[in-house]
Amino acid sequence: PRPSPDAAAVAWLQWDHPRMPWDGTELWAAALAFGDDGPVLERPRLVAGGPDESIAQPEWAPTGHLHLVSDRPHPDGDDGHDDDGWWSLYRCAEPGLPAVGPNGATAIEPVLAVDRTELAQPQWVFGQSWYAWAPDGTIVACGRRDGRDRLLVGAPTPVAVLDRCTAVDGLTTTTRGVAAVAASFDAEPAVIELVDIADALAAGRDPTVVVHRAPRALGIDASWWSVPQHVEVSGPGGVVRALVYPPTNPDVAAAQKALPPLLVLIHGGPTSAARPMLALATQYWTSRGFCVADVNYRGSTGYGRRFRRALDGAWGVADVEDVCAVAADLARRGIVDADRMAIRGGSAGGFTVLGALLSPDGAFGAAACLYAVTDLAGLVADTHKFEVHYTDTLVGPWPEAADVYRERSPVHHLDQLATPVIVFQGLDDAVVPPSQAEALVAALDEASVPHAYVAFAGEQHGFRQAATIERVLRDELYFYRRVLDIADGSATDGDAGAVSVPDLVIHHLDATSGT
Repeated sequence: PRPSPDAAAVAWLQWDHPRMPWDGTELWAAALAFGDDGPVLERPRLVAGGPDESIAQPEWAPTGHLHLVSDRPHPDGDDGHDDDGWWSLYRCAEPGLPAVGPNGATAIEPVLAVDRTELAQPQWVFGQSWYAWAPDGTIVACGRRDGRDRLLVGAPTPVAVLDRCTAVDGLTTTTRGVAAVAASFDAEPAVIELVDIADALAAGRDPTVVVHRAPRALGIDASWWSVPQHVEVSGPGGVVRALVYPPTNPDVAAAQKALPPLLVLIHGGPTSAARPMLALATQYWTSRGFCVADVNYRGSTGYGRRFRRALDGAWGVADVEDVCAVAADLARRGIVDADRMAIRGGSAGGFTVLGALLSPDGAFGAAACLYAVTDLAGLVADTHKFEVHYTDTLVGPWPEAADVYRERSPVHHLDQLATPVIVFQGLDDAVVPPSQAEALVAALDEASVPHAYVAFAGEQHGFRQAATIERVLRDELYFYRRVLDIADGSATDGDAGAVSVPDLVIHHLDATSGT
């Protein structure tokens, strides 16, 4: 709930199952009175929203106007908002408790809309903030376009500042300006503050940036960083986006490099996104000769409502098609070695990994599954209240669509797996129990498919212990090298890649051929 500056009104968001807040929400407001028993809501009214409109971050401006971010069709017809539904900033036309007109609607007017740019992201948790006001009333917002974030200052025509920052979160008003958490692909998050904003805009310069917490020095020379490239690929359902990180190792001369192996990363959620922020694990792979593609398949956020909702009813189909399309495109264009392509994902991403291995369009020679979802029906049975109807939208209503759940669940098709897989599982995982990983391993063993299984005592859903994360990377690299026949310390990766894992057992692997 958000009380108005004068405490005379309050606004809040609500939604009904089976929708999630990024599907359809309602913004309500009411007069706020105080009686003997505490606060009382009077004259509540629907301000905006419904089943086909997602509203985020309602806030009262210092002027008393209620603001909101919405993916409703934009009134301007020339910026693509009508077609794709980009989260943009609006406000109620009058300050104070929003008035309801004769037609039952509240007058809403646009404040800030930027072409093909999202000014919000999925509301997985409370307290997310993508815009704030400086004390002088200037709006500062975070806008995501082409996979990366930008700080936007001013409205209705904003100025992009701090171009080096590629990921921004947590915008907050301060006594001098606006603070935020900002990061990039080669730096940890820093706490910054933009000050003298109005004077800077008037003078045509960027606001002064005060760094309150600087990123930790990583001690990595700039020549080792792989710079992500935002690419668009034509897929069966339209355009697919990905962040592609080329192999980068200054110890390997360009003339020595053959086509690199590919590692495709699958983000979780699935309503989430690949972002160009610091991921040392990604740089681990690129420094060892791999090209890495972090795919924003249909259903990912940052590309408008239409793209986000394109996964509705198609989870396990559309996402699989898209990751296969990205891998095929990179191989077709001679960017990666088509015979040495691997794919990895955890949780919901692991579900997509297994779908890609079972797909006739998949051309992956190896895979890594981390605490992967293999049984959709089990996911429905064990999930918490917030996500209890999430799969109703992604797959179909449960139990009416039970046949679809069974058809999409990899656990019922494990006998068709023929691709080498390394499986990682936490033994204390209550979300995806170890029994699902064990069923996957048993099927691979029954079919004599090369595989390895590494279980971690004390780990839950999502690995958190440093020793576990280090072990996963070490074992996974060794597995790929053996299965894909990549020479240890060869010209593809230089000295950075030497690794020995004497305690990892790869079952059903022909040691004489390495395949």
